Amino acid sequence: YIVFFLFYLIGFTIHLYSVWQLHKTNTYHVLVKLLTTAMLVEFISVFCHLLHYSIYSTNGAGAPGLKGLGEILHMGSMLVLMFLLILIAKGWAITSNYVTNKNLLALIVAAFLIAYMSLFIWDNIGRDPASTVYFYDSIPGLIVVLLRVLTLLWFLWCLYKTRQLETLPDKRKFYIYVGAFYTVWFASLPFFVAIAAGLDPWYREKVVDGLILSSNALAFAVLCVLFWSSRAQDFFAVSVNNSMLLSTEDKAYGTSPAIHREDDHNL
Repeated sequence: YIVFFLFYLIGFTIHLYSVWQLHKTNTYHVLVKLLTTAMLVEFISVFCHLLHYSIYSTNGAGAPGLKGLGEILHMGSMLVLMFLLILIAKGWAITSNYVTNKNLLALIVAAFLIAYMSLFIWDNIGRDPASTVYFYDSIPGLIVVLLRVLTLLWFLWCLYKTRQLETLPDKRKFYIYVGAFYTVWFASLPFFVAIAAGLDPWYREKVVDGLILSSNALAFAVLCVLFWSSRAQDFFAVSVNNSMLLSTEDKAYGTSPAIHREDDHNL
């Protein structure tokens, strides 16, 4: 956790510089705000775990309250990150002014929230302390993995439809980059869990935690690069003509290299 604490400390500081640049030009977009929020919450989560294990090394018990808080913050960070990625895949404020299938999006967020809370309760109340069963061996954990796979499929479908209707070359490339990396990120959790199934029980949790922390750190780093202040202003614009014709249906997509304006960012 020391390595990841230093990573987030440095990475978040660099990201704040980019945020400051966006603030100066009044272009601190809500998508970048979601990224800032998710990254900050994950940073605090890592710090809580670092404190817990530092205390554990001295008293053999650690600080269960800090560990529990770190787990809740991590789950919250993942929810915000996945929500952000779906919004990007749907082209909101990049290709479209509207979010389609809002009810489905809310349902997925609610399903993850329930699954994460069930997983947290199982881990802190329902699990036998002497058991070697870890997070993703449990039923709530397997549900989280399944939801991640289903969300990946929807993410790819949204990204495919959005890119088809986008006309600007730079934005089409942006969707390719997002699709290529975050397909791997979404698929990483079930892949890590599958690998861990072949490991000795007392190693599984440590291996999966390390792999998840690494993949999440890369996920945040890539988004920080893609949404760097010099690039972000090019993405968050929708053409005037298209924005006038937008509806809440799938045809509410598409930009042109004509006149652009700053999006009103209304969901």
